[in-house]
Amino acid sequence: MSPGSAGSADSAGSSSAPFPTKRVTVVSHVRTTGLLHALERYVVPRAESVLVIEHQLVHMVPAYSRYRFYEDGVLRKSGERAVRLPEVMRFASDAVLTVVWTHRMQRDPDLFIGVGALNAFVGLLLRALGLARRCAFWVIDYSPRRFDGRVLDAVFHLVDSVAALRCDETWNLAPRMEEAHLSKRYAPLVRRRTNVQTIVPIGVDPINLPAANRHPRRLVFIGHVLEKQGLQLAIEAMSSLVERFPDIELVVIGDGPYLDEIRRLVDDLGIDAAVTFTGFVESQHDVEAYLVTASIGLATYLPTPDTFTFYADPGKIKLYLAAGLPVCVTSVPAIARDLEQRRCAVVVEPTAGSVAEHVADLLSDQHDLEQRRIECLAYAEEITWERVFDRAFGVAVNS
Repeated sequence: MSPGSAGSADSAGSSSAPFPTKRVTVVSHVRTTGLLHALERYVVPRAESVLVIEHQLVHMVPAYSRYRFYEDGVLRKSGERAVRLPEVMRFASDAVLTVVWTHRMQRDPDLFIGVGALNAFVGLLLRALGLARRCAFWVIDYSPRRFDGRVLDAVFHLVDSVAALRCDETWNLAPRMEEAHLSKRYAPLVRRRTNVQTIVPIGVDPINLPAANRHPRRLVFIGHVLEKQGLQLAIEAMSSLVERFPDIELVVIGDGPYLDEIRRLVDDLGIDAAVTFTGFVESQHDVEAYLVTASIGLATYLPTPDTFTFYADPGKIKLYLAAGLPVCVTSVPAIARDLEQRRCAVVVEPTAGSVAEHVADLLSDQHDLEQRRIECLAYAEEITWERVFDRAFGVAVNS
C-alpha cells in the first residue's frame, strides 16, 4: 500500500493495476449503515478473499456480532452471535470473537483493518501471534476526553496511542487526528513503530435521484440529536426566518437524547407548522430522498471542549454535498474553511442570529444558491468512496 495521502483530490478513473492486497479482514463497531459497508463494497470485488466483522454498538442486550466471508467476490459464509453482556464488558467479547473468526476463516490476512482503536489493537495482537501480516488503524473519531471516568478514559487513550503508533498504517479522517496522536500525553510511552500516517476521509456515494421537486426554501438537518450538534441554533433562527420567508421549512432527520428539548423549543417559539420531525430513518435511499428536496444543509456544531467533530470529518456534511446542498456550518469541523473557499458552505458563528443572517442571505439569491449547488456536486465527485479508497490502497487510476 502506498504512503500517499488520501486527502487531496485527483482525477477519476478505474483502477489500472491489480489490487495490491489479496486477503483482507475488516473489523468495526457499527450503529447503522456507514463507512464499514462502503469499505466492504470496495474491497469485496477486488481482493481474493475478504472477512468482514461487525459488532453492534448499541445499549440493548443482547447485541449481535456478525461476520461475512467472501471469496472471489462471492459470499461464502456468514453468521452471527448474540452477546448478552453489559456494554463495557461486551468489548472484551467482541475482541475474542474477532480473534476466533479471523483464525477460522481468514488466517494470516495480508491486511487487517481495524476501524476504531479497540479493533486495531486486536489487529496488533493478531499480528504478534502471526495471524495477520499488516495492520491498519482507521481512526474514525477522537476526543481528548472519551469517557467520564478517569481510569476508563486513561485506559482508552493508552490503547488509542498504541494502535496509532504501532500499526503499520494509521488512517486518519482529518489532519487534526494525526496531530493529536503524535502530541498526546501517552505518545512518549509507546515505542513507535515505523508506520504510515495518512488521511483517509469520509467519502460519499453519488445520489442518483432527481431533484426536480427541490423546495427553494427548505432547510434540512440530519444526524444524532445531541446538544453539541447545535440544532437549537437553527430552531431559534427559524423564529425570525419565518417572518421573512413565510414558506420556509426545516426538516429534522434523526433522533437522540436532545430531541425532546428541541421539540419543546419548537412549541415555545410557535413554529410547529414550519418544522417537520421524521425521526430515525433507517433506509439510506429514504434519507437521500429527503435531502434532494431541500435547498440548504445545516451543520451548526457547538464548539464544546470534548466534541469529536473538531478532530473528525463529519459524514453528514458529505451527504449534503452529494445532494447538492450548500452547507450552513460553524468553524468546528476542519473541513469548514475549505468548503467556504469552494463556495460550498457559509461559515457562521455559533449563534442563532448568525445562522438566521447567513441563511437569509442564501435564500435571498436563488441564482447564487444554484451556482453553489453546482460547486457542491463538483466537490462530491472528488470525494467518492472509490477515489478515497483508491488513494488509501495506493491503487493507480486512469485520468
